[in-house]
Amino acid sequence: MKNDSDSPRRSCSDAAARLLADRPHFRRQLRDKLIHRKYDHSEVEATLRRFAELGYLDEEAAVRSFVEQKRRRQGWAVTRLRAELQRRGAASESVDLVLSELSEEDDERLARRELEAYLRQSGGDPERLARRLARMGFSSRVIVRLLDEARAADL
Repeated sequence: MKNDSDSPRRSCSDAAARLLADRPHFRRQLRDKLIHRKYDHSEVEATLRRFAELGYLDEEAAVRSFVEQKRRRQGWAVTRLRAELQRRGAASESVDLVLSELSEEDDERLARRELEAYLRQSGGDPERLARRLARMGFSSRVIVRLLDEARAADL
């Protein structure tokens, strides 16, 4: 039986293609992963340039995919999304473009959904809910407005 050390090493392009086949990556993420796998810096940069030219490495599409997934699954607000995208190395121009398409009303709708789920599950400690919403990136204005509405409705 052959083991991995007997097989030839995958090219940088092949490794990048496999990573991109799994999910979209930000340019910096893909570069870091390839360098971590001990590919030569110049080979990595050439691969990234080629993949970008071919449209395989699309920063805006990666940002959009990340935003859609996090909003759908975790209900993150714009502030939290921006912080996470910056931390992960997404290009600022792509982040600004994608997040500019979202509104405070979108965030408020997500926060209301979170409020309703929270009240169904826990009965509702307002301070705990406020901390949760803040961690999710909602503005103080949205949090206060929702908590005031919930108190007024006696939820």
